[in-house]
Amino acid sequence: MSPLNITIESTMQAISTRTSSVVLVVISAFVFSTAGIFTNGVSTDAWGVIFWRGVAAAAFTFAYMMLRG
Repeated sequence: MSPLNITIESTMQAISTRTSSVVLVVISAFVFSTAGIFTNGVSTDAWGVIFWRGVAAAAFTFAYMMLRG
């Protein structure tokens, strides 16, 4: 392998990492910005909201961990 191939591969990997990072930030911004809509639509007490928010966070974290390997 020539040094040029190594540089191109590392550059492509950096672009891929940056792209996936930007996508994750955009998704998280969308999720956090719509939280008020869902919070107002729920008719439960504060502890119920905290419980279901924790369940959703755990589910998304678990799914992300499974996708990442």
